[in-house]
Amino acid sequence: MKDILLTSDILTELRNHDQYELDLIINEKKKEKLGKIGKRCNFSSEIMINRFFYNFTKQYIKERIDLSGSLPYTDALNEIVYLAQEKFGHGSEQTVRRYINQLTCRVADYQVIRDQENKKQIIRRKTEFLLNNEG
Repeated sequence: MKDILLTSDILTELRNHDQYELDLIINEKKKEKLGKIGKRCNFSSEIMINRFFYNFTKQYIKERIDLSGSLPYTDALNEIVYLAQEKFGHGSEQTVRRYINQLTCRVADYQVIRDQENKKQIIRRKTEFLLNNEG
């Protein structure tokens, strides 16, 4: 039940926080479909979409880990792809996988570990690691 509320909270927060940016994305997509926009603008809208989608992925992972301490990797992947498809009408599994890899790289705030059942879990990285590897 908390997961459903959390998902709703994330979408509401993102909707309110980034409504202007989302409106720009939607308008750009409409223009693309009508063929009224050039390649340069298409590139610009793709950057906006990627930046918005990256922030959506980051926020979702943060909220879920703050709530429960860890997040199964496959759940994160599937849930983010599903929510993106429902909310934005696009979002590929490969893109989400790349974003999760970025958010769990060696210098990031999160890491992927294996649990007792050898399943991947995303957790918050220990502070000592981040402090010891600065500089």
